[in-house]
Amino acid sequence: MVWLFSGVCRSKARLDGKRAVVTGANTGIGKETALELAARGCRVVLAVRDTAKGERAAADIRKKLSAQRRAGVPVGEVSVEHLDLASLKSVRACALRLLNDEHKAIHILVNNAGVMACPKAYTEDGHDLQFGVNHLGHFLLTALLLPRIRASVGPAPAGPTPAGPTPAGPTPAGPTPAGPAPAGPAPAGPAPAGPAPAGPTPAEPAPAEQGAAADGHPEPHPDPARIITVSSAAYAFSRIDFDDLRYERGYRPLFAYGRSKLANMLFTRELARRLKGKATKTIPTSLPPSAMDSRGKQL
Repeated sequence: MVWLFSGVCRSKARLDGKRAVVTGANTGIGKETALELAARGCRVVLAVRDTAKGERAAADIRKKLSAQRRAGVPVGEVSVEHLDLASLKSVRACALRLLNDEHKAIHILVNNAGVMACPKAYTEDGHDLQFGVNHLGHFLLTALLLPRIRASVGPAPAGPTPAGPTPAGPTPAGPTPAGPAPAGPAPAGPAPAGPAPAGPTPAEPAPAEQGAAADGHPEPHPDPARIITVSSAAYAFSRIDFDDLRYERGYRPLFAYGRSKLANMLFTRELARRLKGKATKTIPTSLPPSAMDSRGKQL
């Protein structure tokens, strides 16, 4: 039971330039996660079923970070997207909106939303509600966003030599002239012989949005991407009956919850196995909510 008394995160790491999607971020663990990410400079999307509650949560996060902003410490933008994990159609629509702007990277996905030990019910697609919301909805969302997540991080290190910064100063165009370059500023006088470029000097391009490259694609971030799925210790006393995924025989709410959390754990382990050794670094992680007040029975 060490996880019950493991304390709080002491890291002071900044997340400037990153973008995160947090499901179920209008309350409980999801909201606190979004608040902490935004406080570290990360842009956060609150993916929630009730957008009115989501907007109130976003406003509350902005209010709590206002003093930090006034002190000159950067904070991340907070926005809201509709996501109903009990509807695979809604999951696809949310993913499409998140992917529609190719300028925007996704560096962190927190699969947090869920229901716990609720009465027997079914999703829009006919799945057991707890299994559908807690596992299947997040499974589909992760699968749809995974290509963008992987494109949002730089390649994994190829060897022990660290990548250093580019030397200061522009690289001269054209062939390198023979002999040493003269020191000091270029002498005044006519331009050297040779054809001048046709037309006016092109204006500098407008700076790309933070997290996006000038060519319209996500700017790869040097840090690994993270896919975090909130599970539960309840997985330990559960098993998955693949002949009764709708849990039509002998439904027990807490065991149905545990089964959905076991699916979260198995999904995370398999995703980690498949991503191991890939060219871009993406780290899937699963964690229990511990003894936090998560408003767990809310969707």
